[in-house]
Amino acid sequence: MIKNLVAQLKQSPELLNLLLQNRVSLVGVSAVEQRALVDVLKSETLSEKKVNNNYWMSY
Repeated sequence: MIKNLVAQLKQSPELLNLLLQNRVSLVGVSAVEQRALVDVLKSETLSEKKVNNNYWMSY
């Protein structure tokens, strides 16, 4: 279930932004689980940005 959710979030930047901004709550997921998911997704998006920034800064 979570694997499918993450795959859908990766394909839909709008939905990902809503979730990261806590404007959407997930049905059947506790607040603690949702917070953990948001923390993981935020860390992934930040690490992707760092990789992209480091790539451009290396030239």
